[in-house]
Amino acid sequence: MATIYQFGKFVLDIQEQTLTSDGNVVHLPLKEFETLQMLVENNGKVLTKDEMMSAIWKDTFVEEGNLAQYVSRLRKILNVDGNQYIKTISKRGYRFLADVRVSDRDVVIERHLTLKVAGGEARRLGEIKSIAVLPFQSLASLDADEFFGPGIADALITQLTRTGQVITRPTASVLRFRSSEQDSITIAGLLNVDAILEGNFQRSGNRLRLTAQLLDSESGKTVWAESFNTDIDDIFDVQDRIAERIVNAFSDSYTAEARGNVTKRYTDNNAAYEEYLKGRFNFSKRTGEGLKNSLRNFEKAIEIDPLYALAYAGIAEVYQLLPLSDEIEPRTAFPKAKAAVLRALEIDDAIPEAHVSLGVILMDYDWNWRGAELSFQKAIELNPNYAAAHQVYGTILLRLGRIGDAILELKKAQSLDPHSPALNTWMGEAFAEIGEHDAEIRIHTKTTRFAPDYLFAYYFLVQSYVTTGRLDEAAQAAEHAVLLSDDMSLTRSASIYLKAHSGNTAAARDELEMLIQKRREKYVSAINIASGFAVLHETDEVFKWLEIAGEERDSNLTWLNVDREFDYLRDDPRFKAIVRRVDLPQGNSQIVSSTTDADLSVDAPPADRTGSTKSKRTWAIVAIATTLIIAGIVGLYFVRTSRLSPRGASEKNTLIKLTSGTLNDGYPRFTRDGQIRFLRFLDKHTNVTYIMNADGTDIRPGSAIPSLTNGVFSPDETKVFFHKGPEDPTLYLANVDGSNEQAMSFKPGNCLWSPDSKQFVYQAKGRDESIPNNSDIYIYTLESGTIQPVVESPFFDSDPTFSPDGKSIAYASDVEGNFEIYTRVIATGETRRLTYSPGHEAFPTYSPDGTQIIFNSDAEKENTDVYLMNIDGSNVRKMTDAPGWDVVPANSWSPDGTMNIEPYAPKHVGPGIESDQPLGPVYSHDGRFVVYQMPDEIRVYDLDTRSDRSVIKTSAGGNPSFSPDGQKILFQERIDENTEICQVNIDGSGFINLTNATFRDMAPAYSPDGSKIAFASNREFGTSTFELYTMNSDGTDTKLVFGDRAMSVNPAWSADGKTLFFSNDREDGRVGNFEVFSVSIEGGPEKRLTHRRSFDVDPAVSPDGSRVAFVSNTDGNPEIYLMNADGTGLLRLTRDLKNDLLPHWSPDGRKLIFTSDRSGRYAMYEIEL
Repeated sequence: MATIYQFGKFVLDIQEQTLTSDGNVVHLPLKEFETLQMLVENNGKVLTKDEMMSAIWKDTFVEEGNLAQYVSRLRKILNVDGNQYIKTISKRGYRFLADVRVSDRDVVIERHLTLKVAGGEARRLGEIKSIAVLPFQSLASLDADEFFGPGIADALITQLTRTGQVITRPTASVLRFRSSEQDSITIAGLLNVDAILEGNFQRSGNRLRLTAQLLDSESGKTVWAESFNTDIDDIFDVQDRIAERIVNAFSDSYTAEARGNVTKRYTDNNAAYEEYLKGRFNFSKRTGEGLKNSLRNFEKAIEIDPLYALAYAGIAEVYQLLPLSDEIEPRTAFPKAKAAVLRALEIDDAIPEAHVSLGVILMDYDWNWRGAELSFQKAIELNPNYAAAHQVYGTILLRLGRIGDAILELKKAQSLDPHSPALNTWMGEAFAEIGEHDAEIRIHTKTTRFAPDYLFAYYFLVQSYVTTGRLDEAAQAAEHAVLLSDDMSLTRSASIYLKAHSGNTAAARDELEMLIQKRREKYVSAINIASGFAVLHETDEVFKWLEIAGEERDSNLTWLNVDREFDYLRDDPRFKAIVRRVDLPQGNSQIVSSTTDADLSVDAPPADRTGSTKSKRTWAIVAIATTLIIAGIVGLYFVRTSRLSPRGASEKNTLIKLTSGTLNDGYPRFTRDGQIRFLRFLDKHTNVTYIMNADGTDIRPGSAIPSLTNGVFSPDETKVFFHKGPEDPTLYLANVDGSNEQAMSFKPGNCLWSPDSKQFVYQAKGRDESIPNNSDIYIYTLESGTIQPVVESPFFDSDPTFSPDGKSIAYASDVEGNFEIYTRVIATGETRRLTYSPGHEAFPTYSPDGTQIIFNSDAEKENTDVYLMNIDGSNVRKMTDAPGWDVVPANSWSPDGTMNIEPYAPKHVGPGIESDQPLGPVYSHDGRFVVYQMPDEIRVYDLDTRSDRSVIKTSAGGNPSFSPDGQKILFQERIDENTEICQVNIDGSGFINLTNATFRDMAPAYSPDGSKIAFASNREFGTSTFELYTMNSDGTDTKLVFGDRAMSVNPAWSADGKTLFFSNDREDGRVGNFEVFSVSIEGGPEKRLTHRRSFDVDPAVSPDGSRVAFVSNTDGNPEIYLMNADGTGLLRLTRDLKNDLLPHWSPDGRKLIFTSDRSGRYAMYEIEL
């Protein structure tokens, strides 16, 4: 059969080997024709250069340039009328992309991802990204079929979600349309999906008739429909066929793995499956009776099929929810939940639902935060489109005070399930945590409109309305919450909260007594009773019930850092002890300060949930740092090996620390009146604009625009360019009060105003899109709205700033190979190069008098420092010499030119703690304590109280560290001439020798989840070599991970627990040269990360797994260095003539603690990154 391909004005005839354009023959040599044929026949697919050369030239060897030459010539022929059919895929190959029609002269088939439907075309399937599966409707209306239709939908949703190729709305979102009279297209609009799958069924005896159809929500047309007449026992095949049809339609890359996920079955027994469907149906009701019925269904499913993993996972979910509804106490429920979920994972460890359940158990009952986080991450890894996994991950981040991360994770969940009442409720609470109570109320109110029976929205509205003084509305919300919950203790606590804050303390006490009386008859959460006493400030009763909650392992204790009724107790040692017991971060979330008893009157509590002295602000807005401020900053991480031209000696300058505290402050800029505006990072994603006096006093909100995340203010303080957050890439211009807002047409990188506030200079992607990694410099004039190119080149021109007279700009460019500082006269284009260093220079800024330029450089190859030079490039002198990055931002001069602003961090920890030997300090999991070694004992230092105590006496103890749960200390000890791995409780009891062998076992390290220990030992080859081993935390099941007849020492776990980082001296013929390596704990080839003739030892991996700190003597004495986990981005952190050793990360990844003898004897030091 002859094949003809048609695209645009071209026709490619394979049989005739011709290409025509508008009917005119285009001559192509044979190899060019074959190249085009291969590209067209694989339309939309990426072809690698290797496979193209192998297919076109077969057994003939040709160079890559031949293929590139043919592709170039084909582009010249085909790229007409603005079409670009052949795309280059960087470092891979080429892809042909066109609307191609394949013809055999009689039949034309669409090959461009558009389905043909009756009456015309549906939208392009490439544009369809999401689907909702509605509950299938029974044509017989039998009660026995009540569960079957929703059950089929639930099963299909699970199958489609697991492919990772179709975004499918979760079951909970579609069940409310079970009996809806709304048409399917209207429902599609409400659920914000591109397509709807609906169907009906009729059962008669063992026969099933089922019809399904897929509707395009935009056009309303049927994309696909099919009917099935089969036995009930064949329901699995029917579901598989429906799911496969949909995935095939939605994806042109339907892989075998995806097909396996679609057709994967957890049981082949129809009776067990039917009980499971009933269980899911009853579980969806979320009532106490519904949960009990679903538990019976799941248990019956397991009786029928003991290997039904999903049924075990369902049991775990039920037991997790029963304590919340006051049905059963946690000590009874959670062990049963854990047993069920572990059985599910034993049968099949690839079930995302089971990993989520395990994470919830680890979080709510075991209080193992790291283990829970890993479980949620594993669920997301297995199914990135699993909204519930993102949701529960967001809630753990919320409890840990990582508000920005929580909001981002919840947003991911919302993108998958935008109408989930639970998701919207948690998003509202996240906004409450940053003081956005109006936004919180809007979210909760909206939730009650589309989910009027969702009690938790009313529960949180009570607190929101009380916070904002809207007590009447709070009373209505409390009434709804109590009624919908069937008098649940949680909602009763909200009612008590309202009455206490309304001044009706007698009624609050009466209602609290009712809860206590109810507890005598059945389980009631002790934390909800403690909450009632807290709003009444009956402190002794609060601690009585908190202690009971701790004994019962009440999951509500995990919210202690969020529940504001306990704020007045946060400085009480008893409260701190409970927080430590739950292993939460000490104190409140990162943006909340503590209050005193005087902040809340028992008789008339204030209408502020956070207390009258809270530091929350309603202007705090969540954002990811945008290109407006930080685009191009990555250039500062380039590492060079040379120095600036030595035109002047380095000068030491006085550094004045202006801000302090646990939060990161950055991007400071002087205002015209000498104040400093800066960004405060609440966590790694959330920043807020502040302003302060030049001496660091009077820190206050820096913008009157609520939606502003970060911006560039004009010198006259009348206007600001700004972004609104990560969801909106648009740049806006407005007056500083928010009026006269305009959306800009350009998207700038680094940028700055002209001195007269009339122009704006910025870098942006070059206009010639054929040039990769190109950035040019432009000027935007406010009055005319014109954009003028100032620097255009095929290179990366960046970091522009105006001279004080506005006639020139200074900027950085790699036009001559590496980044140097240049100036250019705007009117004439006259350009002058100022620096001559192979290093990376960036962010030049003129002094106010125009005589000097300050800039950043990594000229000393290991870190970035601040330099100053004259306007002609002479008299270069070094301004800073601190460890880490010293970065001066644009517009950093004070108005009088005498000061410049720059962050600075390191400090001495534990004054008075000194030794003649290295201390080896290591943080506890909550960051409150540091364990360290002395010559004859292991000790613990409390960072809060600055107290110090002995844990255990040792003969030669070393390398101590906390277990992830903070209850034990791991260390090495000299016993009977051997070095053993030992463990002891934090109170000094329970000493255990874990290895108890005739070898030298040393440098132990817990895995992130605490289940294993890595260590170095000479077990394999004798005393002159060491290998890496792992064992269980109880000392059993020792396994060799890596050994090569060399010294493999200092093992450190990766954040995911799959890799060990270590030091090894094998390279370069055993000349005493240690390097840092990594290796999988399952074995396999090692990866070398450092390549320097020096001792690179003691690697320590950051909590997020992205960076590795280590010690190196490259410059003669040991110093602390930092690199990416893949070995790139090397940076020197410390710079001293003495020895800096044994770095260890803080739990939040913001600090490193290490030991050094820089003061004469070894002490502990901390450096902020």
